[in-house]
Amino acid sequence: MSFDFDARFIFAAVLSFPAAALSSSLGLGGGTLYIPILSLVAGLELKTAVSFSALMVTGGSIGSVICQLSDNGHKSSIDIEIVLLSEPCMLLGVSIGVICNAMFPEWLVTILLVIFFSYNTYKTCLYGIKLWMEESRDHETCENALTQPSGDHGIGIKSKTPWVKIGTLVTIWLSFFALSLLRGNRYGKGILHIRACGTLYWSLFGSQILLALVFTFIILFISKSSKERGNRGEYALVTMNPMAIPAVALVAGVVGGLFGIGGGTIVNPIFLQLGLNPRVTVATSSVMVLFSSSMSAIQYLISGMEDVRKAGVYAGISFIASLLGFFVIKRAITKSGRISVAVLLISLIIGLSAVFMAVYEGIDIWRNGHLNGHLNFKKLC
Repeated sequence: MSFDFDARFIFAAVLSFPAAALSSSLGLGGGTLYIPILSLVAGLELKTAVSFSALMVTGGSIGSVICQLSDNGHKSSIDIEIVLLSEPCMLLGVSIGVICNAMFPEWLVTILLVIFFSYNTYKTCLYGIKLWMEESRDHETCENALTQPSGDHGIGIKSKTPWVKIGTLVTIWLSFFALSLLRGNRYGKGILHIRACGTLYWSLFGSQILLALVFTFIILFISKSSKERGNRGEYALVTMNPMAIPAVALVAGVVGGLFGIGGGTIVNPIFLQLGLNPRVTVATSSVMVLFSSSMSAIQYLISGMEDVRKAGVYAGISFIASLLGFFVIKRAITKSGRISVAVLLISLIIGLSAVFMAVYEGIDIWRNGHLNGHLNFKKLC
């Protein structure tokens, strides 16, 4: 396994630092920025870049969650109810996305990436413009929006640490992790050394679907019972169908597993459009990204990730950058009174990423003649 600190590796690492600092501070994960850097600058193949990105998002989200929990100036803004309701379907979506990544030809992954980047650019830009107009109209600092969760949306952030709910989250994650280890990769390499794509292989995958459904309905039942008793707790999205949350989480998980981006760029704009307070959105999304990206990274590792040591270096850079970026960008936003600038900048970068990725893959297909032999879907096993 080669591990050379060449110029392209170093340049990509340098660019990854501000990308991690910016994206982690907004709970976006950063995969939409990492993949173009790894593919265009570091020169990695697209699918290798996707697997690296999953590990980098995990590193950055760990740093982001640590910062959220250690922000002593404010009570925790993590809405644990949303995370609980989202996690089972999000982890199921990650498994589906990783399988799709192994089967899809590279040109199709590129097309889907460009479509996703373009859509995300549009939605993020709209939100940035809306936020800019609100900031201009209200003449208030962005600190109020980021540090004072609004009661208009039924947000109740408890000061006590909800250890039972945290334990439930960890239990759900470990359950999916255990099933992934038992199932192994597409070559049959796992704890049980089962036949790849055999009956037991797909039975274990099907058990993940059952697990997601059981956990989701139990959490929905408990949340409903709690609200009927008048204890709204931390459940923020009281104005929408609760089933919409796991549905959004499932899509975010598939996208995160397929592209190695964590899913924050899916759930973040949706939560903001639903009226969730920006600070609560960022904090909650960061935790969701941590669970989904870590599962995605582990599944890529099980599947045989290339150059794991290089991926670990990039992940370490993302972790350090997220720690620094959280406080630096928070201070900058508080001082300027405009978070919209950062949001608009991210939408611009993602839009350029879509263009660069399309041009890069088009040149690669033309130069290497991939159209003659790489149009077909690959067999999973």
